[in-house]
Amino acid sequence: MRTLLLAIALLISTAGGHAQNAGDAPAFEVVSIKVRTDPAGGPNTSSPDRYNRMNTSLREIIRDAYGLQSYEIAGEPSRDPKLVRFDVMAKAPFVPTREQMRLMIQQMLRDRFALRTHKETREMPVYVMRLARSDGRLGEKLTKTTVDCAVVECRPSVMARPRPGGMLTLNYQNKAITMRDLAAFLAPYLGRAVVDGTGLTGDFDVDLAFSMNNPGAPADETVSIYAALQEQLGLKLDADRRPVEVLVIDAAEMPTPD
Repeated sequence: MRTLLLAIALLISTAGGHAQNAGDAPAFEVVSIKVRTDPAGGPNTSSPDRYNRMNTSLREIIRDAYGLQSYEIAGEPSRDPKLVRFDVMAKAPFVPTREQMRLMIQQMLRDRFALRTHKETREMPVYVMRLARSDGRLGEKLTKTTVDCAVVECRPSVMARPRPGGMLTLNYQNKAITMRDLAAFLAPYLGRAVVDGTGLTGDFDVDLAFSMNNPGAPADETVSIYAALQEQLGLKLDADRRPVEVLVIDAAEMPTPD
């Protein structure tokens, strides 16, 4: 469920607010960070000018700050054991854009956790998305778009539907997207980068439904993401190793007290 919520959050953008002068680094107006002592945790809550993360880890905050997936972060904070959780509540002095919010979280990490990072490229496991059929025929749920998104609003739709046995079916619909866009959508659910190797150009409409991995779900009710891609879209995933840019955690400390 956590993976689902995080992946869906990637599709949600925050409305823009007041503009800032060039060169200004945005920062939160108020920040509260407390070590979590109660293992229970409720849902994360937010409003356009706030960043709230309840019962979270430093690694998850870093993901929010840089817009990354787990496989894109390497290294472990030296003083943040896996069992340490935090409640973070921060308020911005204006309604920021998504990029401004990320910059604020990055600044908070440097100020309060003394976080130091660098980027490097490492060879890692990836999936290469290719055509599944030798004749190049696509599935019924992957079609050339006929929509002009300059005239009609095109927004992705992700719906989660509970099924018997605790299974969750995810339905992803989008219009006028490239195969590179589709690969980016799939990556969080697969836990590794997805590279477009289809050779398809132009924009497509996608309607993809698959089941989240749940050992308790009846086998005949489960449609894996791999089977769904092949049956519905006419695509397949081949395992490979490719260079991937990652953010490496060099050092981090327990947060300074409020």
